Amino acid sequence: MAAARVAAAEKGQRGERYLAAGRDLHVGQALQVLSSVTGLPAPRPRVPDALLGTLALLNEAWARLSGRPVLVSWQGFRTLRRERTNTAFDSSKAERTLGIRFRPLEETFTDAVEWFATHGYVDRARLPRAGGPMVASTVQRVS
Repeated sequence: MAAARVAAAEKGQRGERYLAAGRDLHVGQALQVLSSVTGLPAPRPRVPDALLGTLALLNEAWARLSGRPVLVSWQGFRTLRRERTNTAFDSSKAERTLGIRFRPLEETFTDAVEWFATHGYVDRARLPRAGGPMVASTVQRVS
């Protein structure tokens, strides 16, 4: 992101705004890319809105009774529903004007899996190599 700030300072026009966000994709699409990198199947179950909304309301009630933090809020649920179809973005202006490029998501996920393995969040003994990116068969916190 620092490179985008430098590019904006050097090549950007006064008063213009540049969105440096990369690709616009849904969580399901990102999970498919991650699946292709790790070799693990992407999760398929989806939580119906009615169930998620109920869980949000119950979680807020429990948080008030117990004094614990809210994990899934009613407002967060409402925002998720409202913004579901309003989250498209386009970084082409930043790419065109500032000359910045975003690397493929596959590379980012491959590096992330490697980082998690290096820092003990993935058990290396369970990371068989399959002629390409590492394949994570189990992801866990290793203390």
